[in-house]
Amino acid sequence: IMWSDVNSDSWCNLPNYIRYGYSQRHPIFKELASDDKIITYHKAIDGYAASDFSFLAAKLNLGSHQRLIGVGRNSKVLLDILLTANPNLQAVLLGEDYDLKYTNIDPNLTERYSLQKHNILQSWPQFADVIFLPRVLHIWQEFEAIKILQFARDALLQNGKIYLLEMLLCREHPNGSLLDLNMLVESGGGLRYLS
Repeated sequence: IMWSDVNSDSWCNLPNYIRYGYSQRHPIFKELASDDKIITYHKAIDGYAASDFSFLAAKLNLGSHQRLIGVGRNSKVLLDILLTANPNLQAVLLGEDYDLKYTNIDPNLTERYSLQKHNILQSWPQFADVIFLPRVLHIWQEFEAIKILQFARDALLQNGKIYLLEMLLCREHPNGSLLDLNMLVESGGGLRYLS
């Protein structure tokens, strides 16, 4: 319902996207949404991220690392958790205006945590020894995903790590199929197989 005013025409074109591919990018929901819808969307995304990424934050040993880059709105909650648990870390959240709009940082973290508006399809303005790309690549077409990974690699300090957090498709199960279609409709992106 929230996306229907932006994506209804794209859903009508789904058969053509499947038959002929996705030929041109159109504005996505987040670029056109009203402020109220952006706030609602952020609450939903933050809720999913808290539920899905808390286990990861507890398992990561970042003691030897100092600088983190998180990309996109899904990184916000993960960075919050990691910075709270690791006082040695500093982080930058990179994102488009719609990712950062109405984003609040815990006052206890503001000295070590910043927001930076940036188009991730351009050379990144920061370097880090850990980069998180949670639910980022599925938004983009193949050539764009490759470009993002190249810029992430260029921004990675020596001995650093890049964490990709994505749902994978499996040929034996339909899990992820609806999200895969939704990403195709919204942005021309999609889920991928491990291969």
